[in-house]
Amino acid sequence: MARPDATPRFILAQDGKVILAVTGNGGWKDKMVPKLQEVTGAKA
Repeated sequence: MARPDATPRFILAQDGKVILAVTGNGGWKDKMVPKLQEVTGAKA
């Protein structure tokens, strides 16, 4: 059952290894997005 008050968790894995795990929307915006850009070579 979904918990609407649960903190979202985001995990980034590469080559079978977790390279970054963050919690909350702030973690997504501040940490995950830059890491995704770094890993993929994408520009914002």
